[in-house]
Amino acid sequence: MNIETQLVTMILMVACGVTMGLLYDTYRVMKGQTGMEGLLVLICDLLFWASCTFLVFGTLLRINEGIVRIYLFLGMGIGAWLYFVLFHTFYIKWFLRFIRLVKAIYRFVVRTIEILLVKPLIFLYKVVVAVIVAIALFIWRILLFIYQLFKKIFIPSGKYVKNLGGKALSSSKKKGAGFLKRLAKLFRRDKTKDE
Repeated sequence: MNIETQLVTMILMVACGVTMGLLYDTYRVMKGQTGMEGLLVLICDLLFWASCTFLVFGTLLRINEGIVRIYLFLGMGIGAWLYFVLFHTFYIKWFLRFIRLVKAIYRFVVRTIEILLVKPLIFLYKVVVAVIVAIALFIWRILLFIYQLFKKIFIPSGKYVKNLGGKALSSSKKKGAGFLKRLAKLFRRDKTKDE
């Protein structure tokens, strides 16, 4: 391996170290913002280190056929150190501002959808339900009125039925008594004729 290839490999390993530092800060800030706990943290940690491993060995495979040398790890260490000395504070501040901006945009979009779509739909739903209930009550009152009217016209009230029944009973008693009297007179006549 010639000097130029070694120099390019070293520069790329320094770049990998800077990238790993950047990825680490990104992951750490995201973990703090989302409040991950327990098993999820373990899984995300494993995924982070696996992605860093693929980054390093993928780079090595492309530039020097995957040959690992000690100076390559030294280059990654120098890159990580340079990132944390030069860019760490600036990147954290920038990334937190970016997260706040994304949250503000998200809240704005959610609020806009709520105002323009959700609240009108809820209002429309309430109006439709109120109209349906009002129509149902109106129809119920009409049916109740028709029932009461039908009851007054076709079904006599209790007092009238009682009087009507009393009159019918008394007239039937009178007719029955008159019939019996006539029958009795007939029998008397027959007896007197026989004698």
